[in-house]
Amino acid sequence: MKRIYLSSAPVLLLIALFACNERQSCTEPAMLVPCKEDSSMVNIRIRNVSKYNFCNVLFNPGSYTAYYGSVPQGDLTCYQPFAEAYAIPGITLSIQEKKFILQPLDVVDAIPLEKGRYTCSVNVTNFSEGVLKIETTKE
Repeated sequence: MKRIYLSSAPVLLLIALFACNERQSCTEPAMLVPCKEDSSMVNIRIRNVSKYNFCNVLFNPGSYTAYYGSVPQGDLTCYQPFAEAYAIPGITLSIQEKKFILQPLDVVDAIPLEKGRYTCSVNVTNFSEGVLKIETTKE
């Protein structure tokens, strides 16, 4: 009987290690843009209001795509400047190896943001279907 417990100890250890991996540590490429602000532009930061850690966050509010890297649950990034930005941005991120994409369908009627500082709060409204919600607020 003791042999069963001893032989199952390594298995239990492996299960515990893989369970910890579900918390997700991000493997980030070395292309993170340094923090900066420019008062003559639209400055946007991202707030993770979900219960998940975000990895490989790519954010495109209009003029170009910025790489924000990983954004842990409840965290807030630094600002990134954009020459042109809209209230409904595009965003791509990963959670636990699953890719989430929010892409605006129609930018023809999109309202441009004025110069200043903004926070885009990102939430996961349906994990299994990969649904994100973004709310943009002016600082």
